[in-house]
Amino acid sequence: MAKDLLETLLQLEKENKTSEIEKIINNKDHQGDPVLEYYLAHLYYIGYIYPKDIEQSMQHLKASAIKNYASACYQLSTSYERGDGVDVDLSIANEYLLKAAEQNYLPAVNHLGEIHMMGRMDIKIDLNRAFDLFRQCSIAGYEKGKINYAYCLCYKVGNEGNYEEGFKLLTELAEKGYPEAMYNLGKIYFEGYGTRRDIIRANYWLMRATEGGHLFAAKMLGDCYYDGIGVAIDHKLAYKYYKMAADLGNNEAAQLVANCLISGDGVKMNFEEAIAYCVRAAHGGDAEAQVSLGNRYYYGDGLRRNYERAVYWYQEAAKQNNPIGLKNTADMLVEGQGCKKDINKAIEYYSRAVEQNYFDAAAPLAYLYETGAKTIKKDYEKAVKYYLIAYENNDDEYAAMKYADLVSEGKGVPYPEHTKATKAYEFSAHRGNLRSIKKAGEAYLKGIGVNRDYERALRYYLDAAKLGDEESVILVNLIRRSMEFNSFE
Repeated sequence: MAKDLLETLLQLEKENKTSEIEKIINNKDHQGDPVLEYYLAHLYYIGYIYPKDIEQSMQHLKASAIKNYASACYQLSTSYERGDGVDVDLSIANEYLLKAAEQNYLPAVNHLGEIHMMGRMDIKIDLNRAFDLFRQCSIAGYEKGKINYAYCLCYKVGNEGNYEEGFKLLTELAEKGYPEAMYNLGKIYFEGYGTRRDIIRANYWLMRATEGGHLFAAKMLGDCYYDGIGVAIDHKLAYKYYKMAADLGNNEAAQLVANCLISGDGVKMNFEEAIAYCVRAAHGGDAEAQVSLGNRYYYGDGLRRNYERAVYWYQEAAKQNNPIGLKNTADMLVEGQGCKKDINKAIEYYSRAVEQNYFDAAAPLAYLYETGAKTIKKDYEKAVKYYLIAYENNDDEYAAMKYADLVSEGKGVPYPEHTKATKAYEFSAHRGNLRSIKKAGEAYLKGIGVNRDYERALRYYLDAAKLGDEESVILVNLIRRSMEFNSFE
């Protein structure tokens, strides 16, 4: 009965028979009917018959969902999940999603499976539960659920894995024209997962999925043309597909479009349009775009310099554990740029960045531990640890020099380690650090951590002299004179 009423109303809407729709709406027999409330929510949302009014739409949607109408429960859940017409509230979103799924409303069952698969909305990853929910949808003939079920079978996600069955089902669905199935099949051929890698077939299915409006397929096809994978390199076509993906809502592609527009790669340079795509991607949650937008505010590159906006966007990226966002936020917390100084928070952010092997964060973290601050104590052991990480992993001559300074004085280590210090000074010296050049020269001149070697000492002091160091000029003359007399006493 409920389904019949909704189908009748939607058919009348399709035929634009507004007077007949209004008769049904005003019929006392339908007052308070959850189906009618659901349809009224739809009318206010799209602005048909009544002026567009999101608040009124939500009131009707809630009235329908409270009466446990499955479609309304699911729609209300997605509204609270996305913040569409209401503030984001994941607990309410979960509540109504479960109400819809318990009624075997298949879009809700499938979405619940996706949430269990990805671990979203405060629900932990449960691949077995996801698999069971997708199988439930597949048995009931829900196509989106079938695609997810086929994917799980192919990639052995959850309770069972049957590649042959999954691949067959995915192929059938792709041949029926489902873009998501085409995309997944294209990925399988691209990766050569469970079958011979076939880039031609991969690109065929990715192209078909793109034609069907699949935003991830369009982005992947752009990658193929950009890098020449299975096709000739063509940056104009790459840009075309990146833009297509971006305009379909792919935030990563939006940032790639911005990069192309800035560099003129495959398209005429257009800085203003590039900024617009970067802003779109950042607001859409792409961490790389958030860092890029933060940089533009920080340096005043295409946007008015604004440290508050810069730190805001760095923090948004940091919330996603983006290492550059973490490091840049920490930099601003140390200086108090656009935010209140907070050394403890800066240490936390630098540490999280280093944990992800972003070694640019190691040296500034080491410096905080070396110098201390009002809110933290000096910790030479940690300073040595992070300077060493920076010098060994990031080719950082400054970190190498600072590490050498500390260990040569026995700071952060049980006793002075002159051999390690001299090695680090030499590393730094070979990268042009003047102070390290002189320190390496001194080590070989005096035999600190190495055997005395006057010729090597002379070479280091000559390098320092060439860089304009007056003290080294004097030492070069003294060493040469002493070598002539074979005496350094």
